[in-house]
Amino acid sequence: MSTFKKNLLSVLVSITATTLLMEANAQSIAITNGKVYTMGSAGTLERATILIEGNTITAVGEDLVVPEGAEIIDADGRHVTPGLMNSYTQLALADGSAPGNGIGDQDYGASESGYGAAFDIRYGLNPRAMIIPIVRLHGITRAISAPLATHDLFAGYGAIIHLGETPPDMVVTSRVALFADFGARGAQIAGGARDAAALKITEAIQDALHFDRNRSRYERGQTRDYSLNRMDLEALVPAAKGDVIINVAANRASDMRYLIELKEQHGLNIVVRDGQEAWLMADELAAAQIPVVLNPGINVGMEFSGFHATYSNAARLHAAGVLIAFSNVSNPHPSNPEIVRQLAGLAVAHGLPWEEALRALTINPAKIWGLEESYGSLEPGKDADVVVWDGDPLELMSYPHDVFIKGQRMPDDSRQIKLRERYENLPDVSF
Repeated sequence: MSTFKKNLLSVLVSITATTLLMEANAQSIAITNGKVYTMGSAGTLERATILIEGNTITAVGEDLVVPEGAEIIDADGRHVTPGLMNSYTQLALADGSAPGNGIGDQDYGASESGYGAAFDIRYGLNPRAMIIPIVRLHGITRAISAPLATHDLFAGYGAIIHLGETPPDMVVTSRVALFADFGARGAQIAGGARDAAALKITEAIQDALHFDRNRSRYERGQTRDYSLNRMDLEALVPAAKGDVIINVAANRASDMRYLIELKEQHGLNIVVRDGQEAWLMADELAAAQIPVVLNPGINVGMEFSGFHATYSNAARLHAAGVLIAFSNVSNPHPSNPEIVRQLAGLAVAHGLPWEEALRALTINPAKIWGLEESYGSLEPGKDADVVVWDGDPLELMSYPHDVFIKGQRMPDDSRQIKLRERYENLPDVSF
């Protein structure tokens, strides 16, 4: 046998052995006897079983045979849902600090950097942020972590992260969207007027496209002057060509009318963020196929731009056919995203059907952010992000009984819980 054939045989044997070892070590889990909200074509299943192999769901149904050797988790009739997702946070970018106090990590924006669109938060993510275990305890398994606009209308690129205990693999999708500000905040950044913000956004898009068509001339110094630096131009090109989502903060109805026109004129892929007056533009947003990431707990605008905010915003948008997802956006510092369940429940209390509220935390964000093939529903072939609840997942006092992220069972503790238990168990001291 030739040396080449021997080496090839050795490689094949090694690959086969590795594959067999991985298969042997793959954890088999069966979640049985649950009321399963698949968020997929199967709908809601009573007393169903979910089979998990490794990090993947292999089967979901009411009459499944549990494989021999699988770990069985009896849901005992509890609600079982996909892992929840918060669609706008600064999770893992800010930790141990409050806004403006100068303490702790705040890696969500750099006002003095000189960069806008090129800013990329993935390099500042802290996979061991103290808040992550707390967020998991609320059934949230994935989140959008996004930059904040500081000096430029374009804040930079955000990422989809998962909240499992595998820090090196935290980022699910890098550069998932370019985040930008319009409306009152955009006007402030642009110099005080919405007209200025609109002109700056339009100019930046035109500059990026012109730069992309004339790269060689740019290198020779033969192009006109641009409004952005080289790094920002490079970063803006995919968004300007419609290949990447631009997630734009806007509250006033007229702001969203401008965004609809911007999409029509330039073929942009726009998702509205905040949208306190979006219900006034519901039909137009639906026709333009522009999703809205909103906080359904806002009924009083934080500024005049949201003067017509209402708790029924989510219900009205859904009724019009707008694809919606939830976040605690509008908070000054949304690095603590766990309250999104409470906000979803509030939307239900004001007209949104219960299952649609659950969709706004699961399959809808998966559709908006391009995760539908791997996340957002409990179906074979998708990542095993599964939550077993001790009650209604949209009730404030309900908590997960079990949380799985990519097939791994998450611990039900956090630094805060450990601290509480430490002081609960202190011996009594008599004075």
